[in-house]
Amino acid sequence: MDKETLKKLEFDKIKEYILSFATSQLGVEQVEKLSPLTNKSIIERELNLTIEMKDILAYDDPFPIDGIKDIRVALRRCEIEESFLSPQDFLDIKSVLSVSRLIRDYLSKRSQKYPNLWELARNIFVNRVLEYTIDEVIDENGNVKDSASAELRQIREEILRKQDYVRRRLYAILKQISERDYTQDDIIPQRDGRLVIPVKVEHKRHVAGVVHGTSSTGLTVFIEPAEIVELNNEILQLQFQEQKEIERILKGLTDKVRENLRYLQTNVTILSKFDFIYAKAKFVLQIDGQVPEVAEEGQMIFEGAYHPILLLRHGRGKTVSLDFKLGNGSSVLVISGPNSGGKTVVLKTVGLLTLMVQAGVPIPAKEKSRVRIFKKVYIDIGDEQSVERDLSSFGSHVKNLKRIISEADSKTLVLLDELGSGTDPAEGGALGIAIIEKLKRKGSFVIVTTHNSALKFYAYSNPEIECGAMEFDHQTLAPTYRLRIGVPGSSYAFEIAKRLGLDEDIIVDARKRLDESQVRIEEILSNLEALEVEYRKKVAELMLKEESLNKMLAEYKQKLIEVEKERKRAKREAIAELREVVENARARIEEAIRKVKETSASKESIKKAHAVAEQIERQFYEISKQIETDEGIVSDEFKPGDFVKMKDGTQVGEVLQVEGTNLVVAFGSVKMVLKADEVEKVSQKEAKKLSLATDLFASVSTKIDVRGMRSDEAITAVDKFIDTSFLHRLKQVQIIHGKGTGKLKKEITEFLKRHPNVKSFRSGSWEEGGDGVTIVELNID
Repeated sequence: MDKETLKKLEFDKIKEYILSFATSQLGVEQVEKLSPLTNKSIIERELNLTIEMKDILAYDDPFPIDGIKDIRVALRRCEIEESFLSPQDFLDIKSVLSVSRLIRDYLSKRSQKYPNLWELARNIFVNRVLEYTIDEVIDENGNVKDSASAELRQIREEILRKQDYVRRRLYAILKQISERDYTQDDIIPQRDGRLVIPVKVEHKRHVAGVVHGTSSTGLTVFIEPAEIVELNNEILQLQFQEQKEIERILKGLTDKVRENLRYLQTNVTILSKFDFIYAKAKFVLQIDGQVPEVAEEGQMIFEGAYHPILLLRHGRGKTVSLDFKLGNGSSVLVISGPNSGGKTVVLKTVGLLTLMVQAGVPIPAKEKSRVRIFKKVYIDIGDEQSVERDLSSFGSHVKNLKRIISEADSKTLVLLDELGSGTDPAEGGALGIAIIEKLKRKGSFVIVTTHNSALKFYAYSNPEIECGAMEFDHQTLAPTYRLRIGVPGSSYAFEIAKRLGLDEDIIVDARKRLDESQVRIEEILSNLEALEVEYRKKVAELMLKEESLNKMLAEYKQKLIEVEKERKRAKREAIAELREVVENARARIEEAIRKVKETSASKESIKKAHAVAEQIERQFYEISKQIETDEGIVSDEFKPGDFVKMKDGTQVGEVLQVEGTNLVVAFGSVKMVLKADEVEKVSQKEAKKLSLATDLFASVSTKIDVRGMRSDEAITAVDKFIDTSFLHRLKQVQIIHGKGTGKLKKEITEFLKRHPNVKSFRSGSWEEGGDGVTIVELNID
């Protein structure tokens, strides 16, 4: 990839951001090598590794990345026979073994969630024995432990015993000479590895012994008393033996490392990769990077895209997003519009995001964005005037364009800023058109920004060229920094000059001097843009009105339903009252019949009384049955969420749906379709007392995590989760599927569209987890 292009598109700044998150020298070196790739499968793998690590950082337990040490020099030293490593080398190797083990253990437990990271971690070498052995020999300060060998312990004990004796003798001597004012210190220092006493220089002849130097002031000499010389010699001999024993121990430990040399080298390679991925993921988490579709051919699409450096600098609220599309029948886009309107930022955003994706770094754009792979990316931007090479700004651009044109092909993205500028407008426009035509014939993807009118109309009138404009607010006379595809834009030089305070008479004079046809062109472009802005405004207003009308219609329908329910309720109450009246009447008739019998009435009169009672009851039955049939009383007696029990049993279920006189009832995980007259309502309190096939009142989670599952497994789990949540009357639940390539999310959302218990769903907000989470509203009244 062209180094000048990487620099001009600020790819090096992205590397600097990522570099700040590396935890080791190994990771730093990997980030420094970061560059765009061209192999689609490798790019997708790098993106997936990074997005999985981002998901860990966002949703999971802390990743055990700390403790990666650079042990490459130590391992190379191990390759030399009879060499041995230092205690610090062993501490670093133990740290590498420890972090290797922790990373492998961490990902082995989450292999389904993070399959790409696990594929990398499964090759990590774990050797607990070597890790333990080093820990038994070397302490945390990098010293060989006394317990490393019995011989070492014995030697050190003897050294301590003799040093203690020597110190006691020296303190006794120091006390004697102190009484004679031969010294002014009460400490026992060491010189050349030997214990000595400090003596004033003028009294050095009064203390028999060996002089081992003087103080920095020259006022004190350090003397080893004669009686101590032999003891110090013995201590030095013991210390020599100590070093020989330590060397022997370290050689033995080095041999154990040497036996595992190849595996440790593999671990270093893998750990450097993990630190690299971790650093990228930390950066991607800051910009909320997503993985777009990666393609070798076809369209380039950016939706809701941000320039990452501007996003980090100003935040999402103050940075304007970019919607961009190119490649559907056209491989050239010509962007025009006002000065300081954002044309160059569009150019840089498209170029930088393309480079980031090819480098395996997820970008701040929606997942449905589509990024093409280019083998070459070139940019011609800014004022490149060179005094040293005697080149004008125009000359520098031409020289750069010559190189770009000669090297461009069908796998090249060319970004040209202010094409046609720096020279006579007519000639610059003609030259710009010729350059575009040449690149178009080569099949390159070309994005151009310009103020040149000839280029604007060339793009507008050529069906093979796409044109775009940076939006301008006619009311505030300021750019909005939004790109609109399909129309050319005016430069708004006069309007911007006016807003910036240039004298009105200068602007009026300038308009008069402008060629009439040019004035007309600018007026047409300005009017066209104003009309489009007004049109879009009207469309937005109509959409709001439509939304408002739909809301009013829904409210009206709901009120009709409530009125109808109230009417049916009144009829039910009337039927109940009528039933009560009939029952009372029947009771009175029965009482009358009983009394008639008691007064020896004729059988004929008793029979007639019975017939009257039966006729009244029959008429009531017919009337109530007719009302129930006409008004669908059954539908209102039961509603979703009611608890019912079988009339011939005690099993309790929950009503899921009401379909005429039929009810869909859930008994635990079993769903049944029953007639309304087969069940009866029970209160929630009563339902709790009865035995349930499934405890409907048990607590239930409002979240499900399906990351790492295959699509069919995830759909099955989500289906069961939705049904369980519906039974528990949960209104809102969360599905955590991660971001990845977006395939799992797509299949889940397609399934949710068809689920009868789902009312609506949406992607999570920034606080809820963003596009890695789907929030589902259930059909709970």
